[in-house]
Amino acid sequence: MTAPSDNSTADRLSFRSDTGVPFAAVYSDDAEPHREYEGSMVSFYDTRFAFTAHGQFVADYYVETLIEDEAELCNRGLALVGYVPEWSIDPGNMVRVISWLKAKPWRAFQRRHATAGTRPS
Repeated sequence: MTAPSDNSTADRLSFRSDTGVPFAAVYSDDAEPHREYEGSMVSFYDTRFAFTAHGQFVADYYVETLIEDEAELCNRGLALVGYVPEWSIDPGNMVRVISWLKAKPWRAFQRRHATAGTRPS
């Protein structure tokens, strides 16, 4: 786990994983319009590659999902993309990410339309 970098902001947390990959976690309260569910999200980017303003998109999660799984994630970490071992977040950085997210005014996810359905996985 490393100290926050100079480019960490209220909606972006920068850190370097224990595999040496520099990541940016970007908080958003605006769900993509094509998604079936809406709610606060966090997107993870590999900042070595400048494909977007934040880097190369790796994965995103509903904030609620990460907070609900806090104990497990802070114990074992999170593999963002299972077939790319370096795109993993170690337990120490998961503690930082989840603490940062818990300080946000996040919204629980909910179905966009009033039809019956199950929680997203």
